[in-house]
Amino acid sequence: MQPLSPDPKVVPLDPGASPELTRAILVRTSGDPCQRLQSLACDFVDGSLEAGQASLVRLHLGHCGACSALVEALASLQADLPAMAQVDPGPWFTQAVLRATRHQPIRPSADLQSLWWRLMHRPRIALEAAYLGAAAGLMGIYLPLPDLAPRVPALVQPLGDSALRVAGQMAQAERRTSASLQRSLRPIVSPRPAPLPSGNLWQRLSSWTRTRLQAFRKAPAPPPSPETQKPPSTNP
Repeated sequence: MQPLSPDPKVVPLDPGASPELTRAILVRTSGDPCQRLQSLACDFVDGSLEAGQASLVRLHLGHCGACSALVEALASLQADLPAMAQVDPGPWFTQAVLRATRHQPIRPSADLQSLWWRLMHRPRIALEAAYLGAAAGLMGIYLPLPDLAPRVPALVQPLGDSALRVAGQMAQAERRTSASLQRSLRPIVSPRPAPLPSGNLWQRLSSWTRTRLQAFRKAPAPPPSPETQKPPSTNP
């Protein structure tokens, strides 16, 4: 039995010839190796990583320059950070930090504007406005209105009453004086007939007739004539 001869069309792959292909296969199978190393870099620098994972990290650092630079930076910080922990920041460090990071109060105008905007854009604002309007209308209908008539103070009322009485007495005296003067200066003339009332012809004629009849009835009877006073003659 002859051994199998290699296929001339199949070319064996060199592991170091295509690192991009190897990285793509690892990403598809076990995930991105750089992200996994970033999560294990601190433990690797501190020496607390397991032996199997530490060997995998070393293998990855052998062909990844970015991860190697990250591990070198962490190793240098491991030596520098303890020395920085002993540096005295000075007595004014705390006040400087508080002054730089203190809360700046919001201006009242901006705060009120934002509050008003939030209140006006609530979903229940229409229902609340309708409720307030209905309550105000019911209060205006059923509550009695206050008496707004002006009231005179108690100390002013006696003075006002006395002034009204004096004014009334003066007016009454003036009316009496004018009436007496009119009676003394009135000429003695016969009364004028009343004017005919306005209206149609029949009403005016009836009114005139009624006035004449009343004047005739009020007039005195005429004296008897001498002929009526003579006794009747006895001669045949």
